[in-house]
Amino acid sequence: MSAEVPRRRRLERPPEAMFVGGRRVVLVKKALPRPATDEELKNPGRNLYDRLQALSSRIRRLMPSSRDPEAFHVERSSIAHDLQKVADEIGRPSAGS
Repeated sequence: MSAEVPRRRRLERPPEAMFVGGRRVVLVKKALPRPATDEELKNPGRNLYDRLQALSSRIRRLMPSSRDPEAFHVERSSIAHDLQKVADEIGRPSAGS
């Protein structure tokens, strides 16, 4: 009789990607937005400036990676979505102005 080797237990961790309809979907964790502070409510233009600066910084750091090529596209889509939210908040200028 051979001695039985104990099997290693796999660590339980959430999946980083899953397959939906035969396509690989990468799961992304996003932090919930924090509530606005009193200072931000008093000066909404400054908040917009800070958000645009943060988006600009994210764009400068954006580059493809050979380790995780999908992360580039996920981040690019996230930045595009955030820019669209800022544009929607600013609003479309009226035709008369």
